Amino acid sequence: MLVHILIYLGLGGTGLYVCYLKRKTGKLPFPREAFRLLLVVSLLGNTLGLFMTISGGTGDYYPERTGFKRKEGAAYYQEVICSREGDQNTLRLLIPEKKGEAGSPRNATQNTGGEADGQSTRQIKEAVSEYNLKEDDPDYYYLPSEVEGIPVRWKRPDDPSGMILAGLFAAAGILLLFRSYHEEDEKRKRKEEQMLLDYPGLLMKFTLLTGAGMSARRAFMKIGYDYQKSRKKERYAYEEILKLCREMDSGVSEAEAYQKFGEQCGIASYRTFSTLLIQNLMHGSRTLYGLLEREQTEAWEERKRRARVQGETAATKLLIPMVLMLTVSLVIIMIPAFLSFY
Repeated sequence: MLVHILIYLGLGGTGLYVCYLKRKTGKLPFPREAFRLLLVVSLLGNTLGLFMTISGGTGDYYPERTGFKRKEGAAYYQEVICSREGDQNTLRLLIPEKKGEAGSPRNATQNTGGEADGQSTRQIKEAVSEYNLKEDDPDYYYLPSEVEGIPVRWKRPDDPSGMILAGLFAAAGILLLFRSYHEEDEKRKRKEEQMLLDYPGLLMKFTLLTGAGMSARRAFMKIGYDYQKSRKKERYAYEEILKLCREMDSGVSEAEAYQKFGEQCGIASYRTFSTLLIQNLMHGSRTLYGLLEREQTEAWEERKRRARVQGETAATKLLIPMVLMLTVSLVIIMIPAFLSFY
């Protein structure tokens, strides 16, 4: 029961802490859907485990004259706890099979204790066996209310099934949370990688259009319209340009729209690009073309460097399959050579 309470308190405390972070920082430390899934899975598992713990009567005392039903054609073991004068003994009683029509048990094995049992446990088992021989009930196997004149109470053993179930569901919720977080992180990395790959081409188009006499606003409109007309696969950088065009059409000033564009992209290269555009609005376009040419050259050099890094990474990933293939080849060659010696 304590485990279930701790899980409820832990989930409640986690929820309050996340709400506090949301109010203070304005964002959640984990994806919203992932955190919601953690709460649902953990609460469901803990509730089911709590129901199993309560319905199983874990730790409760048996009522007076408790009897275990004998099964037809098969004996089985039942674990019980005997409380006597402040001491507790855990016993594994053998419940004999149901008696035949003549009243003789088909399985005459008695609970007389084994070599591994202590003296107290053996005494209790012998008392249980003698009590049931006197009762001679063909359908039930009873627990006596006293042993050697000393009153005893019988207790159900602890069943950890409910707690194990609650723990497994809580662990599954945490794994799902971290999996969602990992997926979000991978998605963010793929987005950044794609935007960095698109940056030199985007900058080249913008430089050509502005060099041909277009304003920065009309150049963005042209790039966004061409992308929208021929869009087959989502490109994050061009999607941000479409947002930029919609904001400018809705009445947002160019300087504010360019600043939001750099912030939404979240990459240093795009922030530099937006800064150049804002400076162009403030100080004129006399030096913009030269700055864009220099930024374009640096962007292409950065893309070449990233391409080399990706090529080296791919070569490293191919190393393991190559080693495995070499191992298989050595085995194919060496085994016949060794066999030829015999």
